[in-house]
Amino acid sequence: MWLDRWSLDSPRLRRTAWLSGLAAVAAVAGFHVLYYFPRAVDDMYIFLRYAANLAHGDGLVYNPGERVEGFSSPVWVLLLALGELLGTGGLGWAKLLALGAVAALFVGIYRFARERLALGAPAALLACAFSALDSYLVSWSLWGLETPLFLALMLWTAVLLGRVADGGATRRTTLAGGAVAGLFALSRPEAPLFLAALGAAALLEPLRLPAVRERLRRLWLPGAVALALFLAWLLFRRTYYGLWWPHTYYAKQLTGFHWSHLAPLWSQGAGGLERIFVWGGLALAALLAVRRRTLVPLLVALAAGWFTATAFLDWMPNVRHLLPLYVVLPFGWAWAAERAAAWRRNDATGWCARAPGRAAAAAAVLVLLGAGLGIARTDARYSLYDFHTHGGEHRWILRKTWAKWIDTWLCLRRIAPPHVRAMDAFDMGMITQLYRLLEADARPLAETWYVGRDIGRVGWLAEARVFDTDGLFTPAVVQDAEWRRRRDPSPELVRRALDRPVVMTELMTPWDLWAREDPELRRRYRPWWPGDWGLLTPREARVPSPEQILERYRRAAARMPQAFYTMTLYGEAVGAALQKRLEFVRQAALDNEQPVVGAAPAGLPGSGVTLESVAQFRGCTVEPETAAPGQELRVTCWFLVLGGTEQRLRVFLHFDHTEGRAYRFQADHEPAAGFSSTDRWRPGETVRDVSRVIVPPDAPAGPFRLFTGLFDGDRRLRGYPASTLDPDGRVPGPGVRVEPK
Repeated sequence: MWLDRWSLDSPRLRRTAWLSGLAAVAAVAGFHVLYYFPRAVDDMYIFLRYAANLAHGDGLVYNPGERVEGFSSPVWVLLLALGELLGTGGLGWAKLLALGAVAALFVGIYRFARERLALGAPAALLACAFSALDSYLVSWSLWGLETPLFLALMLWTAVLLGRVADGGATRRTTLAGGAVAGLFALSRPEAPLFLAALGAAALLEPLRLPAVRERLRRLWLPGAVALALFLAWLLFRRTYYGLWWPHTYYAKQLTGFHWSHLAPLWSQGAGGLERIFVWGGLALAALLAVRRRTLVPLLVALAAGWFTATAFLDWMPNVRHLLPLYVVLPFGWAWAAERAAAWRRNDATGWCARAPGRAAAAAAVLVLLGAGLGIARTDARYSLYDFHTHGGEHRWILRKTWAKWIDTWLCLRRIAPPHVRAMDAFDMGMITQLYRLLEADARPLAETWYVGRDIGRVGWLAEARVFDTDGLFTPAVVQDAEWRRRRDPSPELVRRALDRPVVMTELMTPWDLWAREDPELRRRYRPWWPGDWGLLTPREARVPSPEQILERYRRAAARMPQAFYTMTLYGEAVGAALQKRLEFVRQAALDNEQPVVGAAPAGLPGSGVTLESVAQFRGCTVEPETAAPGQELRVTCWFLVLGGTEQRLRVFLHFDHTEGRAYRFQADHEPAAGFSSTDRWRPGETVRDVSRVIVPPDAPAGPFRLFTGLFDGDRRLRGYPASTLDPDGRVPGPGVRVEPK
């Protein structure tokens, strides 16, 4: 009978259910991985630069010639360097490594549940299902750092050491366990702490003296292998970098135990079911230890809590330091669900005998998957450091939205998303940091310096040397007494940072305040924008040619993946922004190949208006004179420099409808696309500014007139004679007619 084949105890039904569950978990994990795949955290680019320098023979350094261990995982940086040697390195290779590590992590979750907890396949899949839903885990696994490798090695170390400790393991398995444990110890700075927890668990399960002695005899060989690998790296670090501890220890020192660092477990965006999951999971982990099933979840949870509570409160969205805890807690819930489902009352028969157990099992599944679904809705969960700047008051959670899914899908297809298409070509989000460096000075980038923070992407896309004001790979910062005491720089440190061939900075307070107050630095540097002493560039900087700037952009764009557009960890499509900037610079370089010219054509509309003491406006032309909505206009303006200025002024172009329609389209920009900024104008020269303006698709038909001038922020430069200006103080220019759609 076909009913017999599909009874609850039939192998066919169990196999079908297992395959269906596996497919569901794989689908959820795959969909979640796609959402975060294009994104990258800025520190990933620091790893990429270390790996590239190692592969190209410059050593395991960030700035050639400076030996400092500014990365958190020797294993990850060596794997990235392998990609460089194979010719497939860079961000794409990092993503492939991440996918491999994620796959190993999920297999490790399943194997740990099956081997160390003796759970059935459905319960093991239940633990995998939570991890597939866990935005914290999946996001950090795809953001480009060593996180998925660290977590995968943690679970596989537990699995392999458990096999060895139980007896019957081959010598090959024993050596493999030692090698995996050794790699795990080198996967994160806190990994040795977790390795000690895993070793203790393997040794003490069960806690009986004869059994402990036997397990110690079995575990000495893998322990020796792991210790040998770890000591080898310590000796290399001491010989090569001159330190026993990693440099990140000095940049982010332990500060003593602080319960407040664990607040994400019970507040700061934690949902109700998530809290039940965490605290109930800790209780179940303790119960697993008491019942002598496994010590791993309890000891790993304790290690994660201790490290998070004692480490300096790092910028760590999505509870990064607590991820090991979120990986092991589902095991307790899966075990509880399986035990409850198998429980039956001896004083009842039939359905009533199993009903209470099945209800308890359903409750455990509800907590686990309900908490997972709640976390799955989260795009990013902010930390204390970005709570005020990103999350807004009382908002710790950035939810996934349909618009962000669309952005991600477009980036995966290498199509610029709407927020990039709407970007001003002179204000491009995170890429602005890079393009200021590329356009700052004509000297070879490799001979110059950039001083600032959040510099991973800048250092990867440009060859300039970098002084990191957060000290991640800059020993001068962590050696400064004032910085060690209050994490603020001393005036001497600021002077040391800028006593280099620095061509661009992005200084945060109080770095910018010390720079403003130092007479020597004021003599050597000027603000990129008036009054902004965070963005500095040398007063004697040599202007790069348009061709030189264009070549720099081409090289930067070539380092980005060509299969998809890269995004920041919060979803800004920086890869698309860089491509847009490249296309803008390519066109602008052709239009403004020689921005400084001999003279302007005579008789142009608006010619002769003096813009304060800076320049005399010599008129504009607009081509073509008639255009359709969506068509491009080529606007050329000329300025005769009078006294010049140290300010970085911008040109405004306003196209106003002249037949009573309240409609305007405009294009504000730096002169000659920034190739001839006003702070570099010299008295007596004539500057030609060519820009391209798109007529908006919704522009009404009819005549428009161009109005122009120079401005700084909210202030327009006054023009003389005033009789030649419109009531808003703008210089009237030529007209253009927009045809009907």
